[in-house]
Amino acid sequence: MAITVGSTSSGVLDGLRDGDADAWKRMAKVYGPLVYALIRQRGFQEADAKDLSQVVFQNAFRGMTRFQKGSFRGWLATITRNVIRDY
Repeated sequence: MAITVGSTSSGVLDGLRDGDADAWKRMAKVYGPLVYALIRQRGFQEADAKDLSQVVFQNAFRGMTRFQKGSFRGWLATITRNVIRDY
């Protein structure tokens, strides 16, 4: 089960919805650098960017059952922008 940056397979999304730890590890490995980069681009220091990245993934975990269709990457970017805004 591979995750590509361009698209996230439905099998991986199902694993994320089911709370599969391996699926979450793979997702964090692929999308973690993207989330971190988005936060750093907004001028946050390294330590804050790492903390906020964790908050993004916590929010994604809690909201995964609500993700239906569309771009997973876009959904994650929206969560990232909201976390930044709320910070």
